[in-house]
Amino acid sequence: QNFTDVDDKIINRANEEGVVLIPPSATADDITTEDDYVFRACFKDTLQGGIAAAYVDQQGITRVGTIACSADTYSQGLVDAFALACEERGIEVVEQQSTATMNAQDFTNQFTAMVNADVELVYAVYYYDAVGPFLVTQARAAGVTGTFLGGDGWGSVKDYASAEDLEGSVYCSGYAPGSNDAVKKFEADYEAKYGEAIPNMFAPLGYDAALLLVEGLKAAEAAGLEAGSDDYKQAVIDGIKGINGVEGITGSYAFDEYNNPIKSAAMIKLTGGEEVFTELF
Repeated sequence: QNFTDVDDKIINRANEEGVVLIPPSATADDITTEDDYVFRACFKDTLQGGIAAAYVDQQGITRVGTIACSADTYSQGLVDAFALACEERGIEVVEQQSTATMNAQDFTNQFTAMVNADVELVYAVYYYDAVGPFLVTQARAAGVTGTFLGGDGWGSVKDYASAEDLEGSVYCSGYAPGSNDAVKKFEADYEAKYGEAIPNMFAPLGYDAALLLVEGLKAAEAAGLEAGSDDYKQAVIDGIKGINGVEGITGSYAFDEYNNPIKSAAMIKLTGGEEVFTELF
């Protein structure tokens, strides 16, 4: 699975077989419903897009541009959610640009349009390996001086562009590095195990997905049910649905009626070439 979604065949099979599926980073809105076996450890696209718009509103920015891949569910989904939330908040989206692929390498025309539209901020929804070497660098060369705001696919972008070009950029993440003692311990344990620091949010989200499943299994085991039985499977689902305040590495978990976690997003700011957690939003 990836940021965009989980393959429909996997979702359908999970529902048919009664097997709980908890993707760590599948953000597409339509992978969960109120009556299936699919949950998620991350936030969904519309929640993230709305948080991004709220952040822009807090900064007092009123003229924004967006750029996304028109053919990618994750990229376009976030931009659509962001644009709708901006409209509701009275923020004007004055320029909307796109590319045909997520691995585009030429953004010159798109950012010339951004400059001409005099945008204060660009919401750019691509992954770090396109944002760093191409998107941000070409935007600065084209004359874009405003802030960049990215989605959770920006994690590790500091390794792909100059500190100068990225300075002041912000992105929304599912993981807040160093935010509390539990997170710091997880980070230390990860580095001790793998010999490197946690590079992005995927390891913490993967850990939380496993944690959520364990909570469901504990509920089924506590009821003394036969493993693999229909009652056991239902008890696992009910156990996860009933989670309220379980602390993971990426935040405190509770679920809405569509099996989406109700949680905050971490705002990460590029400062001096480093990705620095600033606040939960």
